[in-house]
Amino acid sequence: MSAPAPLAELHEALRSDQPIEVLDASWEAFDLGAQAADAVAWTDGFDELQSLAAAQICTEGRDMFFPPQTGSPPPLPESRDEALDSCAELLRHVHRALIELSNHPQVPTDSVLNAAALAEKAALSLESIRTP
Repeated sequence: MSAPAPLAELHEALRSDQPIEVLDASWEAFDLGAQAADAVAWTDGFDELQSLAAAQICTEGRDMFFPPQTGSPPPLPESRDEALDSCAELLRHVHRALIELSNHPQVPTDSVLNAAALAEKAALSLESIRTP
């Protein structure tokens, strides 16, 4: 699945060799995940408790970072299903990027690995919001 244009920019930032770009994109990804979960919390076809849990995990991950100092947050895709899928994919990319970033000498390894684990957990949580 190709990412919507604004989210594609975050995917690109997660591939950066500049730690600050990866950290900023990680903050944005967690924030978007929380927004996507909140958007479906009380909607038919989605599990309310799982939505709240996903939003909480994303917020916990976002709070591990400072908000970006530049730019503006990208919008979520309009379709709720696409927003959930795109955010889950983005958070999986955050997971991979943070694991790679943990090898950088100027980055606190434990904190980055904890955030990477939350990104994976958030992705799984977003994927499980839909009710059968």
